[in-house]
Amino acid sequence: MHVFYAPRVNQLTKRYLSHIGIEECLNLVRSDHFKETIDLIRCNQDNLVRQRIKRNELPIVIPSIDQPISSWLNDESIHPNGVMQFDLDLKDNQLIDIEHVKAELAQHRSTLFVFNSPKGGLKFARKTDFVRLPDETFRDLQQRFRNIYSELKLQVEQDLGVQLDMALSNIKQAMYLSYDVDAYFNSNRELTQVQSKSAEVDQLSSYAMDKNGWNGTLGLPAVINLDDFVSGLLQFIPPDISYNDALPVWRQHHWDRFEALNNGGFLVHLID
Repeated sequence: MHVFYAPRVNQLTKRYLSHIGIEECLNLVRSDHFKETIDLIRCNQDNLVRQRIKRNELPIVIPSIDQPISSWLNDESIHPNGVMQFDLDLKDNQLIDIEHVKAELAQHRSTLFVFNSPKGGLKFARKTDFVRLPDETFRDLQQRFRNIYSELKLQVEQDLGVQLDMALSNIKQAMYLSYDVDAYFNSNRELTQVQSKSAEVDQLSSYAMDKNGWNGTLGLPAVINLDDFVSGLLQFIPPDISYNDALPVWRQHHWDRFEALNNGGFLVHLID
């Protein structure tokens, strides 16, 4: 299994992009290659400084896509490899024993890899049987991926008593590499079966519109202006909500607008 690899965030272009084995990535994480950078990130308390260091110094990979570099710019040619990655952030899990959770994850038969993230949390992935359906548009593929990702995320959270980041539900989600001498890779992982369930969920969520032209699932117009629709949803944010609580909602709104307007480009998502 291979993944897209870029030396830096700003080098995610065909000129710098390479296609390397996922096990090779884990070997880099285990080595001292990024140790100095990771030590600098973890000892720094300024989040903006830490983000800048990551973006300027750490390579990224895109774990959920495995295909020739020649086709990577076209959303309609994207084929997921079944990898679903997760992020366990320390700030959302302050009372848990990170190393204990890491050991539990390593015991799961479908865990592909697990390692300590640049900020000290955990990056891990499960290997599933998720694949693109024949003639499936990228929009439908992404939605089906998110639906299944949400279910799998909830299952992991309940099993381990942790909170995971939903931002990684994007097929094109990029991931920073890190430094962890005990990074775990499972070459004999088993597949988590999700493909048949994803087809069932997709059928339930896309049944025919009624005679008024409204989608039966959510009662939304069949044809809508994306910008107006999402902006309308933002009006439901309580006016007294704090800036820090509202910011992630606004940030996701702008990401979604940008992605929807991106016709044919390969837009990857990064979380810090």
